Amino acid sequence: MPVWRFNRNDPTRHPNPARGHVETMAAMARFYGNQLGEAWDRLTRLSDAAPANTSLRLAVYGVASARGWPRRAREEAEIAAGLAPLDLGSRIALVEVAIAGYRFTEAQRLVDELRALYPENEGVRRLARDLDAKRRWLLDVKVQPSNSDGGGPNASGRAIVSEARLYSPPIADNWRIFALGDYSNAHPPEGFVQRGRGGGGVEWRVPSFTATVYPTTSWGTLIKGGVGATLDWWVTDHIELAASAELFSANTPLRGLLFGITADEYAAKAQYRWHESRSIAASFSYLPFTDGNQRLAGGVTFSERLVNIPGFDLTGRLEAYASSNTLGGLTPYYNPTRDLSLTGGMLVEHVLWRRYDTSLVHALTLDAGLYAEHGYASDWIGTLAYEHRWRFDPLTEFRYGISLMRRVYDGSVENTLGFTIGLRQRI
Repeated sequence: MPVWRFNRNDPTRHPNPARGHVETMAAMARFYGNQLGEAWDRLTRLSDAAPANTSLRLAVYGVASARGWPRRAREEAEIAAGLAPLDLGSRIALVEVAIAGYRFTEAQRLVDELRALYPENEGVRRLARDLDAKRRWLLDVKVQPSNSDGGGPNASGRAIVSEARLYSPPIADNWRIFALGDYSNAHPPEGFVQRGRGGGGVEWRVPSFTATVYPTTSWGTLIKGGVGATLDWWVTDHIELAASAELFSANTPLRGLLFGITADEYAAKAQYRWHESRSIAASFSYLPFTDGNQRLAGGVTFSERLVNIPGFDLTGRLEAYASSNTLGGLTPYYNPTRDLSLTGGMLVEHVLWRRYDTSLVHALTLDAGLYAEHGYASDWIGTLAYEHRWRFDPLTEFRYGISLMRRVYDGSVENTLGFTIGLRQRI
């Protein structure tokens, strides 16, 4: 599309009024194709040149929201609403901002107004469905059975790890109560070990903070109570800090329960997220065990999307992890004096089918690297996993997959075949 237009037999050039519209549509095509970086670059250039254009502001809002920048998205939506307060797109954006900010009562009032004015509008209907989904009960379940071969005295054998949480609808907008239930078992050389855990808690959410606290009780091989708390703080659109503490941690080695050994856990995490395609995170944890062992662990993870075309993404990942234990190999559970793992890999995601809110994505994960443990020869480790992810509507997400893992414990190789089934259902 030319920038200038000319009349016949007249050398005078005139601005082409269709050029801006065509460039906007080209940028939005990238947005709909999930090429968010290119869409952002095109739209911000246009919006900077025409800052009072409501349509461009709304387009920038949509891309900012999709890139995980809620503050920038809110700013653009409010500017668009200030420029055209009666525009339907501006009013829809304000509702979406209210939902993202957990202002559900306000969002419901605005949606009711829009439904009265535009009862047949599909965008308004979709907005009402999304709000209804956010105000329902939420069930999150994951089950991971596996079977391991090798591993020497640290072998897990047949094992299962499962967890479930049920969240209430929002209470006074910012609060939810939840129930949790976990179950895991394994077959180490000493025999069968299992742990069931149940509890409930309360969650508080505002746009920049999420906090939870929950008491628990465990049964099975060892009966004992516990309690946990978490805090997540989104300092900016790019920086997230998190901390957690748990008495009788869910990460207590199952094998330790056979000997009456448990562990508490105190953890912290910091993440810098440029956008949806690049992030780096660092984590640290401290686990004091009841047998006197003290474990320090930390890691750094970097990921970047290397290929981003409509329906297909390839993400590269690098990870480093290290830990130390004061009692080393003097414990009945796997407890390296010092260890280090360095891995790299990729995540391949392909959209097989999509229609509005319904989609099917299949994903392949491949990671491999080096594992070094003090006192033993270094060896390679790896993971190969494949899964399907279904999304049927705003209410239902379902996934299942299979994985092959190679790990090394005290110089002995363990190969594991695992399966994953997950359900996220709004009720």
